[in-house]
Amino acid sequence: AGSGIQPKSEDSIKAAKASSASSLSKALKSGTALSHKAAENVSFVRNFIKGKIRLDLYKLLIRDLYFVYCTLEEELDKHAHGSQFQSLHLPTQLARKEALRKDMRYFYGENWENNVDMHPSAATKDYLDRIRDCGNNNPLLLLAHAYTRYLGDLSGGRVLQRVAQKALQLPPDGEGLRFYEFENITEEEGGPKAFKKRYRTKLDNLNLSISEIRMLVGEANVAFSLNMRMFEELDVASGEDGASVRPLEEALAYYDRAVTGGIDGNKNEKCPFGFTGGKNPHKKNTKINDPPTFEKKQVPKQDKKERCPWPFIFFHDPATGMRDYQTWAVLCAVCCWMYGSFLAKSDV
Repeated sequence: AGSGIQPKSEDSIKAAKASSASSLSKALKSGTALSHKAAENVSFVRNFIKGKIRLDLYKLLIRDLYFVYCTLEEELDKHAHGSQFQSLHLPTQLARKEALRKDMRYFYGENWENNVDMHPSAATKDYLDRIRDCGNNNPLLLLAHAYTRYLGDLSGGRVLQRVAQKALQLPPDGEGLRFYEFENITEEEGGPKAFKKRYRTKLDNLNLSISEIRMLVGEANVAFSLNMRMFEELDVASGEDGASVRPLEEALAYYDRAVTGGIDGNKNEKCPFGFTGGKNPHKKNTKINDPPTFEKKQVPKQDKKERCPWPFIFFHDPATGMRDYQTWAVLCAVCCWMYGSFLAKSDV
């Protein structure tokens, strides 16, 4: 009887994965959720949100973002026309280079471009190299970097603008904060919220294969991690105890990990989610020149000590996660709560 049920369960899981993967916007949102949360927990970002901002560090951030957007927008201008993602190249609404030039002028003076010390930090240079690498070898991956930066700027821009203005005591007319202003995304057209909705619709309308969607999700995680490295660099510059910048290889490994989902037999590798005690259930390869193939293969059954613990197992092996007792304990608790709520309302 057991052998008759198992194939149906596997088919259901495959169907669910295919359905989720067919929506690029949903795949990007769910596939980068962990990285998004991790980025928000870097000390510099946490302090920024709380209004604890040092002017010297903020100036370094603006400098590095200027170099990031110069490179990203140069590569997008070069490769977007006639590409699969041409409909998502919207420089009139999204481009940040000119806005950042104004902020650079405010913080560094009129002759900032002639400053010999005006160059990207080490972590920022790694970020720029990755963007150029995408442009040279697989321009579609530039979309992942555009998605990560532009939608992030739109989502929290106005809040961060107010926080920075108050914390740094900047002029009320917006001087020094032009980066957060999207003048061509107007309230008459629904503002940032409506624009992001239209952007996600365009993402879902792209004619992409499952493997291309996986590659974009992987590269979006790389983009998040490269941004985290810039923030971590600011933590180091601030003199924070224990601050360090994660290795570049760790950031780039997100790409291969997301698109392959394979199992590496190297027992010395660490689990990508930061847990130890067994094999890394992901194959590592940071090259983007050759898109990976996705052939059906038998995956060896892992020993319990050679896997991520619950609930992190859901990020790369949801089928196994559903077999864990913790999942069913949570589901039972939720059902009991719902039933209790129903009875309480019935008594009323």
